[in-house]
Amino acid sequence: MASLAGCYAGQRSEWMVGMGRAAPGGPTDTREKHVPMDETSDTLQQRLKETTSAFYESNLRCTPREVEVLRQQDFIVIRVRGFLTKAEIELSQQPQEAKLLTDYYSGMLEGLYLPLEAVVRDMEHCALVDKQVVLEIDQEQCVFLLTLGTKPTA
Repeated sequence: MASLAGCYAGQRSEWMVGMGRAAPGGPTDTREKHVPMDETSDTLQQRLKETTSAFYESNLRCTPREVEVLRQQDFIVIRVRGFLTKAEIELSQQPQEAKLLTDYYSGMLEGLYLPLEAVVRDMEHCALVDKQVVLEIDQEQCVFLLTLGTKPTA
């Protein structure tokens, strides 16, 4: 009998919502709540990946082997692997040349922040409040660390 009453209450709730007599999620709405998957985060990650790849191709004239984007709340990590040429890999074996490569790429990759910030602003309506690039030339990878938030007013 209790299950019949529960069934009736659920049907009554559906009917009341359908008739506009109860708001979805209101006190008489006993329907099971389904939270839709957050597609915004997936879309943001895909756009950041595409923007990063496009930057490497157009500004550095290379196609990275892999671009990986990870997000945890307001923290984003973009890892780019396999972007050095064979000659650069050879040069990176020498400490002085590795330092020159690191300096070169550090300067060049600064230009990526503006397009990344535009993507974040358009999709999340917030700003990059902190950004850092970590170059690991010996491992042939580059890691961008981005923190999202609101910029303080000056």
